[in-house]
Amino acid sequence: MMDQEMGLLCHDDDGECFTVADLGHRYLEDVELCVLHHHAPRSGSWDNSSMEWKVKKLLIPSGLNKKLRSFWSDTVVAVDERRLCWVDYYQGLLLIDVLTESPQLQYIPLPAEALQSRRPYIDALTPDPFRCVSVIHTGIIKLVCIMAAHKDSPSAFTIKTWTLNFSQGEWTDCGITMDTHEFFSLYGPAQRSLPLVKPRFPVVSLVDPHVVCFLLKEEDHHVIWMIAVDMKKKIMQSSALYINEEDEEGCSSQREPRYIFRGDDFVPSRFSSYLRNSDGITR
Repeated sequence: MMDQEMGLLCHDDDGECFTVADLGHRYLEDVELCVLHHHAPRSGSWDNSSMEWKVKKLLIPSGLNKKLRSFWSDTVVAVDERRLCWVDYYQGLLLIDVLTESPQLQYIPLPAEALQSRRPYIDALTPDPFRCVSVIHTGIIKLVCIMAAHKDSPSAFTIKTWTLNFSQGEWTDCGITMDTHEFFSLYGPAQRSLPLVKPRFPVVSLVDPHVVCFLLKEEDHHVIWMIAVDMKKKIMQSSALYINEEDEEGCSSQREPRYIFRGDDFVPSRFSSYLRNSDGITR
């Protein structure tokens, strides 16, 4: 089992009830779904005797077999109280109700402009740095793509976003794009130190879905900047220099780093919303 193919669905705020699901082997007519359900303990005693993995066979709908052959799971997200969504950043989404006894596969392709037959990153240990899918509301996800603007100019890029409402099953163009010139024009006097490089590893804010966080890193340097951009208002909200663990602890530069930061480990949260009072003033 790999992290990109395993999803977690929580059933309560305490985290005591949850379901773990892994999309396993794919055959000509079906795929394997491994599911484990964990329930809250009764009378304060833990009983793991009922915690067993169950393997379910999901029939592949007609016409979907060819798409599943090239399907590569980049991440798994929980879209509501019952369903997990396996995401291929270049092909589409696989939606499965992991709580039902007889789950079925539902496939939703990406928007035509975002579809790409060849993946630029095929190493399972190298996460894709230019695309992300985030759940912004129950049953609604957002796709962010940093795409090459011109084949002849690899450094030129365009950032574009779409939303998908699973109840409707259709992608909606957010009408928000940002090209290379617009992106670098966000740099003000306070951001003179920011490198003029292609942004990487987009992450959508859970507090404001119009805000996307990016990483900026020059290839030959170990300096990494984190920025937050309001894509709708087209302003830079904040920028901060990333300080790794070795620098913070004052470790010697000759010492081998214990961990190589790639930029894909950030997890969005609503923590910043708790720093504001009822008047919207940051504490």
